[in-house]
Amino acid sequence: MDFVRYVREKMNPLEPIPSGVEPKLRALGGIRAVIFDIYGTLLISGAGDNSLISEQKSVSAMKNAISELSGSESVSANEVLQRYTLLIREHQERRRHEGIQFPEIEIREVWKDLFSEFFSDPISNETLEQVARSYEYEVTECWEMPRAGDVVRNLHEGGYRLGIISNAQFYTPALVDAFLGTPLDLTVSDGGPKPVRYGARPCSETPRSTSSSWNKELTLLSFQIREGKPSIRLYERIRDAAEKMGMKSQEILYIGNDFCKDVAPAQKVGFRTGLFAGDARSLRAGPDGLPAALERADVVLTELQQIDQVLAARGI
Repeated sequence: MDFVRYVREKMNPLEPIPSGVEPKLRALGGIRAVIFDIYGTLLISGAGDNSLISEQKSVSAMKNAISELSGSESVSANEVLQRYTLLIREHQERRRHEGIQFPEIEIREVWKDLFSEFFSDPISNETLEQVARSYEYEVTECWEMPRAGDVVRNLHEGGYRLGIISNAQFYTPALVDAFLGTPLDLTVSDGGPKPVRYGARPCSETPRSTSSSWNKELTLLSFQIREGKPSIRLYERIRDAAEKMGMKSQEILYIGNDFCKDVAPAQKVGFRTGLFAGDARSLRAGPDGLPAALERADVVLTELQQIDQVLAARGI
């Protein structure tokens, strides 16, 4: 299935809501790599943190997702959804009991448990992923942050190494590819999930690169290590990977929309930081308030292409 095209067909265009924040732009010398958050930064998230979804929409999405499964006619979509929500919490609690302060789940494991409770017939991994994607893409409201694809491509062409640190699941790479036009392929080591494959083909509405702009060693999604932001471990892993590539932490710029989850932990590992304030839905200032967040970030961007002024990257 062409999930890139499926995403574009399922979702409606969104526009960012101005935050009223003034950008804080200054040149940051010596930057060799730029790391991004996804939801609320590269992608507009209709629910801000991508978690506030109406119950009616969720029930409808669940009904559509399971409709092709054998025995679905005798199953209540509402009951399945309620159990799905509880299972997510149960999986999170298991991680907490393992000593993880900011637990992340592998959503495919949740769906596997869900199917075992409601459906007697075996369900293949391929079907499981397709059902999970169908549900998630229907309840999720996303679109490209203005010029995000252009910014990513031009930074890549300008010689910057690009990566991602984001709270995300296996279905997120198709969203990045669909809206930014550059594949996000994941390579996981040390016993993690297998690389994500999703049958992406060019989408006529989006110009696409023939190769990925993303550096695999500098890309980490929370589901891969079952731990989420603001855990510093995600940032430490990317810092360590960058050091193996010959880069110092201060040569990395991290850009995200949430001060506590993005800016604060990135600063702890020595990254330079950019607070993205381009959409009021997703801007998160943290407990000390917006003025403090704006002051503590190295730069504040209200449009992604302003990174041109920060890096002096030509062509953006």
